[in-house]
Amino acid sequence: MRDILQITEPCIKWGMGKNTSVVQTELAGIYIAAKRDHPKRYNHHNLHRQQTGDTNPEQTPYHIRVIKIPPFWPNDPEIWFLQVENQFTLANITSGATKFNYIVANLETAYISEVRDIIVSPPATERYVKLKSELIKRLSASQQQKIKRLLEHEELGDRRPSEFLRHLQSLAGTTVPDNIVRSLWLGRLPSSTQAILATQATASLDAVAELADTISEAIAPRTPISETSNALESTIGKLTAKLAEMKIQLASKCSSTNKHIPSQPQQLKRQTIS
Repeated sequence: MRDILQITEPCIKWGMGKNTSVVQTELAGIYIAAKRDHPKRYNHHNLHRQQTGDTNPEQTPYHIRVIKIPPFWPNDPEIWFLQVENQFTLANITSGATKFNYIVANLETAYISEVRDIIVSPPATERYVKLKSELIKRLSASQQQKIKRLLEHEELGDRRPSEFLRHLQSLAGTTVPDNIVRSLWLGRLPSSTQAILATQATASLDAVAELADTISEAIAPRTPISETSNALESTIGKLTAKLAEMKIQLASKCSSTNKHIPSQPQQLKRQTIS
C-alpha cells in the first residue's frame, strides 16, 4: 500500500488546484500505468485488499472525495440525512464506518448529547444505521413534545371546527402524528359536539371535521338569558326616564296655563260690584 501511495503522491500534489473531474481522470490513467509498470507493487496492494476483505472502491488511491455536509436541521433530521446521503453517493462513500465518522464530525454539540451513548460505545456493526435511526427518533420525540405543549394552549374561539383543525395541523406540521392532533382538536370543541363525534371514532379526520361544522351550525349558541335580561332592564330604564321627563314637562305646562285663568271667587266679586 505504501508503494502505491509513493507512486501516486507526487501526482496528487501535481493535481492540486485543478478541476476535480480532470484530476480524477488523469490519476486514473496514472494508476493504470502504475499497475502495468509495477505489477509487484500493485499485486501486493491487491493482496492486502483481498486479505482484509476490502472491496470498497472508495479506498482506491486515485479517488478524491469531496464531501459538503449541510448544517444540521433539527426540525427535520430525516430530510437532513437524505441530503447527507446524497453527498455520500456523489463521493462514492459506501462504508458505514466512514459515514458514521462524517456524521459525528459534523453534528453540533447540542445534538451530539442526544446520541452520546452511541458515539461513546458504537455498535460493532451497522453503527451508521444505528446512529441515524436513534438521532431521528430522539429528536422527533423531543420536537413532538414541544409542539404538543404549544398546541395545548390553542383555543377554538369563533372559528369553525374545520378551520380550527387546519390551524392545528399547520402548527403541528409533519412532526406530530395525526392521532395526537385529532385528540387535541376534539378536546377543544364544545362538550355537546364532542359527545356526538365520539360515535365517529373510525371515520377520517376530514369527515369528522365536516360533521363538526354541521353540528356547530345546528346548535349555534343563542343570546344568553343574562344578556337578554340586561338588555331589557336597560330598555325599561330608558323608557322610565323618558316618561319622567314627559311628566315634568306636562306638569310645567299645566302650571303655566293655570296662571292665566282667574279664580271663581274673584269673578263673582266683580259681578256683585257691577
